[in-house]
Amino acid sequence: MLERFAEWSWELCLGLLAVAGTLLAIALARTDLETLIHVPRALVVGLTVTGIAVGTAGLLGIAALTLRRITKRDAVWCEFRAVSRANVREVHELMMHTFGEESPTTTRILEWQRRNSTVMTAVYIKRLASGNVTRSLVGVFKIVPLKAEGVALVEQERLPGGAIPAALVTGQGDAPAGFYIGDVLAVTVRAKGELLRQMLTALRKAATGGTPIYTRPLTADGARLVHKYGFVPVADSVPAGSLGRIHRFATARARRDGPSNGAAGADRQ
Repeated sequence: MLERFAEWSWELCLGLLAVAGTLLAIALARTDLETLIHVPRALVVGLTVTGIAVGTAGLLGIAALTLRRITKRDAVWCEFRAVSRANVREVHELMMHTFGEESPTTTRILEWQRRNSTVMTAVYIKRLASGNVTRSLVGVFKIVPLKAEGVALVEQERLPGGAIPAALVTGQGDAPAGFYIGDVLAVTVRAKGELLRQMLTALRKAATGGTPIYTRPLTADGARLVHKYGFVPVADSVPAGSLGRIHRFATARARRDGPSNGAAGADRQ
């Protein structure tokens, strides 16, 4: 019943405002009407009071409907879930649409997750409407905590993000020698913002001191964010933002003393 009311409530409120405007217009036009017909003062007062009451009802209705729309819009939020057997296939399909053969296989993803369940995170948009919650996959990102052997291979550009063996991933609770960011993908503007905030928060908590952070841009958006967040190529002769090449996060201190703590952007592997 409430849903049906919502379909014509806007028209009702606008209709009330139209009626109120007509009644008030008649009351205000009393002087002109007196030249044609006698208009009792009581009638004018009645039209004025009724017009104000009807107009107030229309305005209150519009305010309530506007508030309802805002409330419905706010009943949309992002949820972050570790990738698992339950959602690995849909996550892999989403990555394949953007990264193609550069995407890790579902087998590789599950190997990472068994080693450390924080490696890959799926991003969902959830909506609450009429008491029902729906969920849609809108993004994914990867933060791989690497052992020293893995960092050495990344520095030599001998270890693409999709091919990192699980044996080179540090377990949960172990201190990593470095981090590799990749498979960063969001399909909506809202998801991009939420994904970046979540990923940066996770990196700030995990990376300390001089822990190096690596990434490999595969898209124009990824290259733009590499520049934005201050990543530099590990190879001196490679221009910053080069697609398919490994970049390391660099702060002012890092440029002097080596890799340091930092954050990354999106749409890169």
